[in-house]
This record gives sequence, C-alpha cells and structure tokens, in this order.
Amino acid sequence: MLLTVLGRSPETRERWITSHAATPDEAEELRALLRIAATDEALGATDPLIGAACGPWTLTQRLGDGGQGVVYEAQSDGSVAAVKVLREGGDAETARKLDRETTALAAIDHPG
Repeated sequence: MLLTVLGRSPETRERWITSHAATPDEAEELRALLRIAATDEALGATDPLIGAACGPWTLTQRLGDGGQGVVYEAQSDGSVAAVKVLREGGDAETARKLDRETTALAAIDHPG
C-alpha cells in the first residue's frame, strides 16, 4: 500500500489513505511511513521505483511528475526512453489525455 500512496500526488494522499485503509491503525501506520519517506527524500534517499523493472526497461532516474503520474528515465539494451508510471484511479478523461499524448509523441521524428 505504501508504494501506491507514494505514487499519488501529495495533495491526494490523505484522501486515499482515509478511503482505503482497512482500520484507523492501518491509516496511522501509512501516515507514519509517509513521514519517514519524506524525511528520507529530504536527506537525499532515492525514489523507491529507481532500479525497478518495467517490462524490458529498468527505471534509472525520476525525471518529473504531473497530474497523470511520474515520468522516469529507463534503459534497456543500451537504449534510453521515458516511461510514465500512471497514478492509480485514472478515469476515462485521463485515458483520453494519455492516448493523445502517446499519439503526439509517436509522430515526432527524431534521430534517437
């Protein structure tokens, strides 16, 4: 559950915890873990998904985040790409936006 909460935007985490935690104790434990994660991040600890596999790709660094999710640099067999990890709970509008974004990016002609 912690990775799911960490993958959400900070402003939506409390609402997610309140609606998904099975008990008040579980909710408080998640809040405590988030405080630890925030401290680790402030001290320079890495994103928990760095080094994770996404198909043949390995996430190597966090590039940024936005409304749809978090974008990572990923590598596979010497190639480099951007991989977007979507936030949980996307709706039909989010899917349409992602589809438009994917279509636009596929149309770009670049040497890499």
